[in-house]
Amino acid sequence: MLKSSHKFPRETALRGKTTFRMKKPTNLLLALFASLSLTGGSLWAQSPDKANKQPKIEAAPHVKNFKALQKLNQQIVGLSKKAQPATVCLVAKNGRGSGSGVVVSQDGLILTAAHVTSSMPEEIIVIFPDGTRKEAVSLGADYDRDAAMVQIKEPGKYPFVEVGQSKDLKRNQWTVALGHSGGFDPMRKPPVRLGRVLRNEKFVVTDTAVVGGDSGGPLFDAEGRVIGIHSNIGVSLMENRHVPIGVYHQQWKSLKEGGNPENDLTTLQKMSLHQTSRFLEFNLLIATTESGSPRSFRSLLPRGPVLSRTMSLRKLMAS
Repeated sequence: MLKSSHKFPRETALRGKTTFRMKKPTNLLLALFASLSLTGGSLWAQSPDKANKQPKIEAAPHVKNFKALQKLNQQIVGLSKKAQPATVCLVAKNGRGSGSGVVVSQDGLILTAAHVTSSMPEEIIVIFPDGTRKEAVSLGADYDRDAAMVQIKEPGKYPFVEVGQSKDLKRNQWTVALGHSGGFDPMRKPPVRLGRVLRNEKFVVTDTAVVGGDSGGPLFDAEGRVIGIHSNIGVSLMENRHVPIGVYHQQWKSLKEGGNPENDLTTLQKMSLHQTSRFLEFNLLIATTESGSPRSFRSLLPRGPVLSRTMSLRKLMAS
């Protein structure tokens, strides 16, 4: 999970990334040139053996010339003008949590990360870049995939962005990250950062800079469509993970209706202290056979998907 411990300028300096504002498009061109020079070879620092083990995905074409670079620059400038107003800061009404989100419908539906809303059990304050504040409620969340939805309570027409697809992302494909880095700052708009796709697995992995406060914020493709939601920083500061937008597509109805997909984690979270203690004792008891050889808890439960294991936990909770 991302932690808000420093202001954005300092975080950016530590990560060696360039942050730019749309008031100076020449800075963006310089950033694009720097990115091209850094990605002339392999996009991640690792040994050839480790690289060969990564799932292969099709590579996107490189920018061919300066004219193409100028076109990309214009795309990102246009993208930011529409994306920034829809990139919001989420703050718990009790002041105990904050993060980012992105509005994806005119009536105020917001996509964010589940670990952001988990710290906001009560009502949420949504802060738009212009300082406008609206009350909202948390809808559904999938804590296994770190996906969640929030809905603004007051009816209205809110700035929003288009939702894209994540299944066909290509290696080296341009990405743009926005978020309220370090928390809401009335002196600036959400910073715009450029990067590229490294891998597309359970998470979309990019080298696009994200820092504390960006959690739940949007990852865009160069056409301005949301392709992911910021989840966490990887082992390397150059490998940041984003929830694929496909996760939201798959569970859109359930999340919007306030559902929490049932799994071992969510079931354990519902257990009382006594029930948790009994579960641990039960788990420890069956983890070893009479002969003393270790066996996993999962192997002793009925075969099947996660639901089978969850049902076993429910039976224990009811006992």
